[in-house]
Amino acid sequence: AGYAWRLLVLAAALYVVLLVVGRLDLPVVAVFGALVITSMLRPVADLIARALPRAAAVAGTVGGSLLLAAGGLALQGESVASD
Repeated sequence: AGYAWRLLVLAAALYVVLLVVGRLDLPVVAVFGALVITSMLRPVADLIARALPRAAAVAGTVGGSLLLAAGGLALQGESVASD
């Protein structure tokens, strides 16, 4: 009987967490996206940090990724505009 009550409390807590996450849809998606981008750029910044100071490596990585994204969007925009 003790385990049944614990399971019910756990299910209720999970339900409340899902309700809160459902209401905070946009912030949760934004934080998740930021974590994904950070996990993708950290190895590059670590590699560059071997030769440069850490701040310069991070700035270069962020700048390079923004330039790469802008280039991709420019290519996509050119492709759409030519159709």
